[in-house]
Amino acid sequence: MKPEDFKLSQTEHDRQFARIRSDAFVGLTPETRPRAIFTGGQPGSGKSMIAAQAMKEFGHNAVRVDADELRPYHKDYERLMSAGVKNAPDLVHADAGRWAASLTHEAMQQRYNLVIDGTMRDPQAIATVASRLREAGYTVEGRVMAVNDLVSTLHIHKRYENQMQAQGVGRFATKEQHERAYSGLPTSLELLERNKALDKLTLFNRDGAAIYRNELDRDRWIETPAARQALEIERNREMTLDEKRDLATGWGGVVKQMKDRAAPADEIASTTKLATDEVRRSASHGRGRGYEKLFASAEQMRKQPALVGKFATLVASQEGAKRAQLEGVQQAIAKMGDRLAARKQEAISDAAPKPKLPAPTKPAVVVPKRSKDADKDR
Repeated sequence: MKPEDFKLSQTEHDRQFARIRSDAFVGLTPETRPRAIFTGGQPGSGKSMIAAQAMKEFGHNAVRVDADELRPYHKDYERLMSAGVKNAPDLVHADAGRWAASLTHEAMQQRYNLVIDGTMRDPQAIATVASRLREAGYTVEGRVMAVNDLVSTLHIHKRYENQMQAQGVGRFATKEQHERAYSGLPTSLELLERNKALDKLTLFNRDGAAIYRNELDRDRWIETPAARQALEIERNREMTLDEKRDLATGWGGVVKQMKDRAAPADEIASTTKLATDEVRRSASHGRGRGYEKLFASAEQMRKQPALVGKFATLVASQEGAKRAQLEGVQQAIAKMGDRLAARKQEAISDAAPKPKLPAPTKPAVVVPKRSKDADKDR
């Protein structure tokens, strides 16, 4: 199946956009000083969280532009999803992308607030739209998720399995889509900040905490531009032990959900292998975090030296327990993968034609000669 096979006629495309526009603009009020917020981040990074927060800030008096949310208006999308076609979003993207662009343009003409949800992997496209919005009197902001690829890959699979469990269909982002967005974002941030294409830029970690902020003041950034560096530092920092444990248990849950819905054996096997590889890859990241919060402050330990020994003992015991738990989950995932691989090999062996063996020949019977000594023994 190719995307061109699913491109709508212009008449059908326009008819569906009329529905989209009607649904998106209902109950909205134009603003004298409208704002537009672009979200950015690879699939699975948590963009929906910051997009939802932006809509809440606007009191939902805003148009949310998200190609993922527009795809169901395509007449073939639900059928493809129900058939389990994982690249269904790609097959209908030609129309969904055009709808998103048209919706942004018409919302701008109406001076509605905007939340434009995307990966932000193409800096030129963002800069072009941002320039038009500014010319129309908008303040333009970027909000970006700084999340490493281990975490976002897991959440792509978790989202898919959760949707399959709840609805029987799920939205999946391919490895290629994920990698394009992941690798493109650092350059986008660097160029957007260098060219002052946005009025404000904020980066968030997976927990939703802001880790970087910058804002233009009379056409100058209030801080030295460093969005790309902040993104890469957060992505590449050592994972905490809690984060590694969550990653391992998360993958264990994904594999269990696949087994519970009786997913094809080869899909379970490949996902189990991916899970094992990802958990092992996470092991190169760092130690646990936050133990200093168990006590009021370092000053308290200075005043009460006895606490230092208790603190060290507690750290050692909790680190040991968490490491054992993490290793147990890693081993369980690895063993599950080995079992599935063995079953798959057995199935292949059983299905293979068996070679015909020659009929066994009856061995000649040799009667040993009785010796004189044997006769004597009788």
